[in-house]
Amino acid sequence: MSDHLQADGEGPPSRRFVREADTPSTAEILDRLPDAVVVTDTDGIITYLNPAARTLLATANPPRVGDLLGMPLVAGEAGEFAPPGPGDATTVELRAHDAVIDGAPCIVATLRDVTGQRAAQLEAHVASLHDALTGLPNRALLLDRLGRLVANRDRHPEAPGFAVLFMDLDRFKQINDSLGHIAADRLLTMVAERLRA
Repeated sequence: MSDHLQADGEGPPSRRFVREADTPSTAEILDRLPDAVVVTDTDGIITYLNPAARTLLATANPPRVGDLLGMPLVAGEAGEFAPPGPGDATTVELRAHDAVIDGAPCIVATLRDVTGQRAAQLEAHVASLHDALTGLPNRALLLDRLGRLVANRDRHPEAPGFAVLFMDLDRFKQINDSLGHIAADRLLTMVAERLRA
């Protein structure tokens, strides 16, 4: 593939160096990365966008990073943002670092679309606090909300009180045993719909 030069003429393979002409350029390497990469000079002028960045941000080459991201890049910054522009809400994770490329100081930011990951996390969180069959809040959510109410009442005794309503379905076990789980599940979903109405 590429010619190698020996470090000392006859050294072991671990001491081989690739010829400079065969070394890919910084842009060629960045172009191959799956993550979006944005490089700016110290004034915020975009000097490079890799293909993944152009796709993620749906842009050609805007002159300033603020026009592209809706905010300036700050080295050491890490976080999430929604890029400006039309279309579905996209959540992008951003990490920015100081760098020197070809002798010039710059800021290099990597961006990754985390929309699907955040949606899955939210879905898992909601599922952990709600009954899978009825969609009603479960015991964990009840205990969390009661704890918050009690803590708020302790901090603010003048705040209005609250009440807890306990509801039981009479002879539910009989329905479950005699008519089966499908009929019992149907009854539970009907009750849940009425509670939500």
